[in-house]
Amino acid sequence: MRGIFTAVGLSLALSAMWCWSCGQRQTVSDIPVVLAAVGTAQITDADFAAAGEKLGAGSARTRTLEDWRRQLQLLVDRQLLLLEGRQQGLDSDPLVLQALQAWERGKQIELLMKKQPGNQLNWDEAQLAEFFSARGADREIRLSRLVLRDRNLALAALQRARKGERFDRLIAEQGSTSQVYNGDLGWFNPLVVTDPRLTSLFGQEVGAVELIEAAGAYFLLTLTDKRQVSLQDRRQLVEQALSQKKQADADLAYLEYLVGKYEVRLDTTALQRLLALAPPPAMRLVRSKLGDWSIGDYQQALKDLPQAAPGIPTSVPALSLQVTRTYIVGQLLAREVQEQGIEALLSEARQRLGEQKIIEALWERQGLRQVPVSEAEMETYYQAHKAGYPPPPPTPGGMAEWQARIRRDLQEEKAAPLFESYLASLRQRHADQIQVDEERFQAFVARRRQAESPEN
Repeated sequence: MRGIFTAVGLSLALSAMWCWSCGQRQTVSDIPVVLAAVGTAQITDADFAAAGEKLGAGSARTRTLEDWRRQLQLLVDRQLLLLEGRQQGLDSDPLVLQALQAWERGKQIELLMKKQPGNQLNWDEAQLAEFFSARGADREIRLSRLVLRDRNLALAALQRARKGERFDRLIAEQGSTSQVYNGDLGWFNPLVVTDPRLTSLFGQEVGAVELIEAAGAYFLLTLTDKRQVSLQDRRQLVEQALSQKKQADADLAYLEYLVGKYEVRLDTTALQRLLALAPPPAMRLVRSKLGDWSIGDYQQALKDLPQAAPGIPTSVPALSLQVTRTYIVGQLLAREVQEQGIEALLSEARQRLGEQKIIEALWERQGLRQVPVSEAEMETYYQAHKAGYPPPPPTPGGMAEWQARIRRDLQEEKAAPLFESYLASLRQRHADQIQVDEERFQAFVARRRQAESPEN
């Protein structure tokens, strides 16, 4: 089968592969029909149906046989990528394993929480309105920004702005020295602004100016306008924020439940020793119904669960929280999963996600890493696609994420033709392992078309 990807559509096709691999498999009949195989991996009519739903393939009656072949080629290419990724050892790559670990911890908590009584995640209209009011989400501000690298220039610009000099004049005068986005940032709601240095602007008058220093740069921000919005105006944003808060509160409540159930207790002396240099690894740090857990056990758990507990806090209260979370994640979740009988629910989803991460790692290795991107290229790309990007967030961290998104989009565009060539080489190299049952495939297409016939 020939290649089907274009330079523009490759990353979309890969995304479809990944999304399909995470979706629930659908069955066309009780006994799946094998349409093709790549090595020992089989592609069945059920796989084809599940992929078609994820891809939004359209009506079976209006699609040509070539359209059906292109969809089958996607499934074949997916298996080729998995075959190659495993041969390169990506199924044991540390980044892939860490991603699976992080997903599994979250999924374990999600499934375990469903076993607990109560309605922690539910809310009604009254709660939504109260949350909207309490968070001040009815007040929005519009900001403009000037970013400078020199402290003296930034302080001078701050003084001039506070004396009433037009901000657009400062941008025109100083903006060319910053090489970052300057000017109007658009409207901001308190629900999307978390930096306390920015939240104070919501209570100030139009014309207020603040200077924030971060990441070796000076961010001069001015409030250019204010407005009131209603709950209905921002309903989707408020619902999302409230749902996130409910989820965080429920997660914390579940952790507290586990602490009580297993009688988890921390040794204060050991916590203090842990903050000092070279604490004794054998010293007991945690005791619970499951037995003792030492400082050495905790230090090993930090290595095994780097995303769950990054770094060591510098105070006893913060360290207590980190130790408790690490103990629960490392020692109690797996026991609860087994006790509650939900391991089977995790198994298939874990396998599908593992396959997705292998393909993503291969795309990263054979695609994105092959295309370095310069600042000049990013600027040119941004100017050509400016309409597709909102203004960057006002915070340094938000700016970094905004720039990373542009860089990633540009890399994917540049990598697409290279990865298509790579896929073509995989098809050629593994041609002897690709088998398509043409008779079964055409019979399957005929059945799908017949099922959508108006006569039926």
